[in-house]
Amino acid sequence: MTRLSLKPFKNKLVMVTGRVEKVYYKNILDKDHTMKENVKILLKEVKISGIDIDHIWLLERNKQYDIAHELINQRVKFKALVEPYYKVNKQNNLFVQDYGIKRKSRLISEKYYMSQFQFNCREKKLLSNIDFNIEDFLY
Repeated sequence: MTRLSLKPFKNKLVMVTGRVEKVYYKNILDKDHTMKENVKILLKEVKISGIDIDHIWLLERNKQYDIAHELINQRVKFKALVEPYYKVNKQNNLFVQDYGIKRKSRLISEKYYMSQFQFNCREKKLLSNIDFNIEDFLY
């Protein structure tokens, strides 16, 4: 699908899953500046809140390079904000609105995310069976 299908999620927080295909520095000369947005990450087979998208690019800070490079060819899951941006249409040189994402949580593998989520669900089930009042512990 096209990115225009992200229009209903404009300025909203969404869950993103995808496979890390490529990680590289946009400008190799700036790789020592940790806070500069210089790392490009290509995600393939992307699913954004249930909508399938072929690919999407992330532009991250240099300190994310090592983290993303370890996750190449793995499925990742994270929260992101859908943001509109303008690009130039090559056919008639007009500005066209398109939609991209800005990462808002850590870039972690989907397996790790699911194991943490299942742990939290089990923990909530165990705690939901406990029935006591604070008065039971007072003398």
